[in-house]
Amino acid sequence: MKNKLDANKGLLDFFQSIVIALAIAIFIYLFVVTPSEVEGKSMEPTFFTGERLYTNRLSHWFSSTVIGKDLGLSYERGNIVVFQKPGMDMLIKRIIGLPGEIIELKNGNFYINDLLLDEPYISSTLFTKEGSFLREDQRLTIPENTYFVAGDNRPVSNDSRYIGFIDTDWILGKPFLRIWPFNRITTL
Repeated sequence: MKNKLDANKGLLDFFQSIVIALAIAIFIYLFVVTPSEVEGKSMEPTFFTGERLYTNRLSHWFSSTVIGKDLGLSYERGNIVVFQKPGMDMLIKRIIGLPGEIIELKNGNFYINDLLLDEPYISSTLFTKEGSFLREDQRLTIPENTYFVAGDNRPVSNDSRYIGFIDTDWILGKPFLRIWPFNRITTL
């Protein structure tokens, strides 16, 4: 009888361990780190189709807090973010404009508060064309709690020039690790 009780206790302990491990994994997946996959050419040469990234969800929860700012979790110009605008698939783009700034597209270049935006992550010969939301020589003020984002491969990027400002609540987080393909594994 004692052996049967020990076996049942051992089985119960095993199942409790599995449930606890699953709960921790689900918590981490929902609130800390989420896998993302790159689809399309809009972020080339930074990211290519099929690459898999881990996205830091802590930025989503703490970006506007003092702790988040101290830990580098706030959203800054040049950060790459994963977001999902309602009714659209998940996208990966770079933050170009911050809340309260004035953005303008002149001669194929972005200007922020009348200053040419330095973009070392794209080719200097790249021409940024207007979209249906932001037209050439149009000045837009970025509302509070929103961002203006753009892909690194502007000719094929469906970004804020077309889809408008990105609400902070739509941002899932910032990618921090490329895990696939193996020859391109790197922190971001």
